[in-house]
Amino acid sequence: MLFVGLVAGILAWTFSSYDYNLYYGFSHWADRFFILVCFGLLLWKPISVFPYILGVLVVMGQFNYPIGGYSTADTMPLVRILMVFQAMLLLHIVLKRNFTSEFFAVVICILASGYWISGTGKFSSEWLLNDKIYYLLSATYSTGWLAFLEPETISQLTYSLAIMNWPMKIITLLLEAGALFALFRRQLTLALLVGWIGFHAAVFSISGIFFWRWALIECCLFYMLFKYSDSENFNVFNTSNFILSLVIILGASIWFSPVKLAWYDSKVNYAYRFEGVSESGKTYDLSAQLFSPYEYQFTLGPFAYLSKAQQLNIVWGATGKKTAKALQNVSTVEDVVTLEEEIGRVFYNQKKTERFEGFVRSFVQNLNEERSKKTWWEPIQAPTLLQSFERGESYDGGEDIVAVVAYQISTLFDEQQYSEFRKREIGRFEIKR
Repeated sequence: MLFVGLVAGILAWTFSSYDYNLYYGFSHWADRFFILVCFGLLLWKPISVFPYILGVLVVMGQFNYPIGGYSTADTMPLVRILMVFQAMLLLHIVLKRNFTSEFFAVVICILASGYWISGTGKFSSEWLLNDKIYYLLSATYSTGWLAFLEPETISQLTYSLAIMNWPMKIITLLLEAGALFALFRRQLTLALLVGWIGFHAAVFSISGIFFWRWALIECCLFYMLFKYSDSENFNVFNTSNFILSLVIILGASIWFSPVKLAWYDSKVNYAYRFEGVSESGKTYDLSAQLFSPYEYQFTLGPFAYLSKAQQLNIVWGATGKKTAKALQNVSTVEDVVTLEEEIGRVFYNQKKTERFEGFVRSFVQNLNEERSKKTWWEPIQAPTLLQSFERGESYDGGEDIVAVVAYQISTLFDEQQYSEFRKREIGRFEIKR
């Protein structure tokens, strides 16, 4: 139960301590309390995993409404682990047999599947030969990661990372492709777990992507596999299990639907920033943190549908093969503008824009009434998947916000210098009082 308790505890912490949801204007105490009670019951009586999973999924669903774009890449695998535990528990009750070793074998397959499916997205000559991972730093800086640093510092750091591009790509592929053999040998599994943990630390330092939930589980697995190597409960490394693991991991898209975290890194990016205009005309930075628990969407910036201008298909510094190939010949702002005219398109969507405007108005109207989002549980909230920092003067609740202005910031890293070359207003939403 140590491992299951850790997985359930991470989910309980995440979905009971999330920020006050100003869109709804409710604290959802009943939902939070239900999850915590079910977590306590699960530790006492494992059969309580049934209502616990239901409670987590219900709370998780609210973050995707009404603007969409919420990612479960780091939380859904944990839910699936509990679902496997639930299935093994039922088998134990019916067949009166211990399925602990089978449980841990499937757990390793679930984790390995996430890496493997992402690795398959990188098995192309274009990614292998031409992708430049270090672009990720400049792109995520534009969306708020390490925002306290000066652009010159980011330019130097990104330029310095360039010499590590090939080692980073090779290590990434080894760790992700190697996941297919996660049940081949105990020593290989232990090495992969260490590599995956280090991989998450490196990715976090470059981009602010914080897969702390996976890293904690991998630390726990490493400890248990290392300490209890002779236990029957961890007798997962045998020929039959390895063959079965190949079937499970290769068919992961059918069994687990893991998120494929694979893309081509872009030297160009479109960041989205929001300013609040007060009654006195003063402007405030409305950071991604202010819009929590929707901070994932406001950090990622999937808001191309707000703009009526022609632009490239790039989100959070990530793009597809065609755009990545075209960007290889881009070195100046003029090149970017020309490319936008040649292969760019307009992503404007009126229905999504109206939905987003309704969300912002409801959220900020409730913010004006509450004056603050601070809650007593704020210091113990679980870390978010995408980390970012505030820019400019943040809203202090001193006066009402009467309008929210949305901007699209276009950025370029030309192999030496990071620059923000265009600030385009793409929306102004008046707030009713």
